[in-house]
Amino acid sequence: MVRKWSMLMCVALLFGLIPAYGGEAHAAASPEGGPQLVSGYYHYVGLTSGGKVTGWGGNEFGGLADGTNVNRSKPVAAKGMTDVASVAAGVRQSFAVKKDGTVWAWGSNNYGQLGDGTTTSQWLPVQLAIDDVASLSGGIGYHTLALKKDGTVWAWGRNDSGELGDGTTTGRSVPAEVPGLSEMIAVSAGGYHSIALKADGTVWAWGLNTAGEMGNGTESAAQKTPVQVTGLDHVVAISAGNYHNLALKENGTVWAWGANDWGAVGDGTTTKRIVPVQVQGLSDVEAVSAGGWHSLALKADGTVWAWGYNNLGQVGDGTTMNRKAPVQATGLANVAQIAAGAFHSGALRGDGSFWGWGFNDYGQLGSGTFTDSNVPAQSLVWLDDTAPALASGTISASDVTTNSAALRWTKATDDMSGQADLQYRVYRSFKNNIQTVAEIESKGIAVNAYASDIGELQLTDLLDGMPYYFNVIVKDKAGNKTAYTMQQIVTVAIPTYSVIYRGERPYRRQGARRRLLLLRG
Repeated sequence: MVRKWSMLMCVALLFGLIPAYGGEAHAAASPEGGPQLVSGYYHYVGLTSGGKVTGWGGNEFGGLADGTNVNRSKPVAAKGMTDVASVAAGVRQSFAVKKDGTVWAWGSNNYGQLGDGTTTSQWLPVQLAIDDVASLSGGIGYHTLALKKDGTVWAWGRNDSGELGDGTTTGRSVPAEVPGLSEMIAVSAGGYHSIALKADGTVWAWGLNTAGEMGNGTESAAQKTPVQVTGLDHVVAISAGNYHNLALKENGTVWAWGANDWGAVGDGTTTKRIVPVQVQGLSDVEAVSAGGWHSLALKADGTVWAWGYNNLGQVGDGTTMNRKAPVQATGLANVAQIAAGAFHSGALRGDGSFWGWGFNDYGQLGSGTFTDSNVPAQSLVWLDDTAPALASGTISASDVTTNSAALRWTKATDDMSGQADLQYRVYRSFKNNIQTVAEIESKGIAVNAYASDIGELQLTDLLDGMPYYFNVIVKDKAGNKTAYTMQQIVTVAIPTYSVIYRGERPYRRQGARRRLLLLRG
């Protein structure tokens, strides 16, 4: 998968060469159809490399789309969500844009944030009456933003603070265009406010402004229409938290504004910032993600840095001390995407594995437990569903005897970056009926248990003169499988003898040679 979105991708976004997947993404941009990680308030949604949607964590209102309201500490598939191009997540709701352009939503809907014209929660995906969507942002609040491919922004859901940007405080349960916005390339919905990134590198904001969320030097209860954030240009990515915002400039620096009670702005203070200030000590950054009251940044070297509220270990440095400036999250490397939730954090590595830390009462760390962690820990989640590649799918046999043989095959390859050894399993049958993985699994006989990093197997205890059919399946740690071409082996037959009697002495006659051999005993 592609790890970076770098300056080249930024240029492509600015000139409309590829769709923008920013917004609620709370993560590095991901090409259409590629792995993508997004976070809601208490849950995660993942898009696999094959276009399937999976989720884990809070599920009280059906935000995981598995047809239940049971919280999940292990990933479950969102029913019906295949061939998906991008995903988004809100407080307890989730969204998907399919490759055919249709938009789907599921989960909590008390403010109409699903956009299906109702305020009824949906445990399974429902289609929305909006198309030509490039990306969605469910954000941390109860409203939703959509960026259309024509650069317009649409909004629905809660609007008490003007977060829909239509000049009113009236909520909506269906999408409506935000007036006055055009040529936008990314959107991000915060707690009770919204921000958008324009193709010229400027940032625009609307909604709640009591903590300076608008970034224009003012404070107010409701900014009902978009205003430009002061002093920001050359911005390539944005992310909105509960009451603070992050902006990434093309030079790799990070800027922040809004609430700063616990250091989420990252300027070394706890002073509220009503205009953007530069985050201390960060350079060469590729992606940013604003959580509830903390922040994440992904650097070009694949490391993750965090700051802000840390009562549950969401900063990931092994402590629960609030951090007013960035510190490195422990033990993470080769990270491709980041995604911060309310009180938790997550990272997707280049091998497709998800690592989580912080609050875990809803199972959002994906570890199979509900135990918090103050350092990043590998979960049970894998978003790479590409099967291992075979340089050669041929199995060969040698040293065939009456009761043994040697099987050999070329080892498969995978891009697991050394984090997941490939596993091989050999199957045996007396019939030529093991053609597919499914048939092998049900009909084959396992000769050996899983063995990692092997390319041969010595077969023993075979019967002489018998035809055998062998197949090999290789599986990576994510569970993706590839089958080799079946190989037939016929063991050497032991010559047959007939026993005759001449007088009282038994003799053995071998084949057509009719040579009599005296049998001892």
